[in-house]
Amino acid sequence: MNSRRSAGILLFRRREGRVEVLLAHPGGPFFGRKDLGNWSIPKGEPSPDEVDLELTARREFEEETGHRVPAGPLIDLGAVKQKGGKVVYAWAADGDLDPAMATSNTFSFEWPPFSGRMKIYPEIDRVEWFTPEEARRRIKEAQTPLLDRLDAALATDPGDPPTPGDGGEQDYDPARTSTRLRAVVFDLGGVLIDWNPRHLYRTLFGGNEAAMEDFLSEVCNPEWNARIDAGRPFAEAVEELASRHPDRAYLIHAYRERWGEMLGGVFEGTLAVVRELRGAGVPVYALSNWSAETFALTRSRFPFLDELEGIVISGDVGVGKPDPAIFRNFMARFGLQADEIAFVDDSPANVAAARGLGIEAIHFENAEQVRRDLRRLGFPLAEGGDALRD
Repeated sequence: MNSRRSAGILLFRRREGRVEVLLAHPGGPFFGRKDLGNWSIPKGEPSPDEVDLELTARREFEEETGHRVPAGPLIDLGAVKQKGGKVVYAWAADGDLDPAMATSNTFSFEWPPFSGRMKIYPEIDRVEWFTPEEARRRIKEAQTPLLDRLDAALATDPGDPPTPGDGGEQDYDPARTSTRLRAVVFDLGGVLIDWNPRHLYRTLFGGNEAAMEDFLSEVCNPEWNARIDAGRPFAEAVEELASRHPDRAYLIHAYRERWGEMLGGVFEGTLAVVRELRGAGVPVYALSNWSAETFALTRSRFPFLDELEGIVISGDVGVGKPDPAIFRNFMARFGLQADEIAFVDDSPANVAAARGLGIEAIHFENAEQVRRDLRRLGFPLAEGGDALRD
């Protein structure tokens, strides 16, 4: 029965040569004043149709902390049985999290008993980092073996993935990673290239931000642009939209006629990651929603695109992300399997679609974060302080 099982994640990090682990304190009226022996790894029960307990562990960690499990391979810590008979399955993940930024899901409970008043409580009222020694005092006794197993796993861990400069330059060897990952695929706009229609329309609207945002959300909106990216002829799209908004026709025509002014520069921090990966022998590709009509101009502006192993744009395929078809087209074109790819994109919808296909997907926030996540996946990158950043 699912009610006799739960699954969770033991997050750990290294600080000044020492390991720390993240534990969660249960919320609710019964645990407010209880401390030692009452903390736990973030965990929860599988849903009735959930058979993959690792997915359960990932979901519960996100629900109870408000953060996704960091990218990278997990350490299987096995299972422990608690006093009540429930079996807890656990995995460890290397990552960091600011306890002050953690947020938990909630539950309702009648309190005081028989009062008829329902109160809302967080499943987890706080999380904290502890040294292994302190964690053994705080954690439920039955979960202590999980700390021991993590210690044992880290004792045999060869350490961080090799990086250029660690004992000489080395070619990338996929066998050094703990997964089959062997290539990295980057989105372009918002990740490597600063494309943004606001670069143009701030000028056209004379700095009137509210009017500009209204135009870009109600007229030349992202959905309209996405259809162009997926292959709709630019001229057709512009003329049709201008006929519906004749009072804004000149602004709509500018979307095509002055499209080049929407291009900013390159995000140097991300480009540094790309070049470092390629220098180590890692194949690097691009998969982007982009109109075929404007990509020639883009390519001439950004010569680094010629350094990539290959590029697929939605305008050539006739379909854009997050449609799974474009991911399948990319993989077929370059002979890659889903579990061989690390994919970087700034759109949560695109990241979710990639993960749904079994691709290791990273939600892009900044170059330093992507560098860190790719390092955790085993790719040979120097630490962020040694590289250019956005």
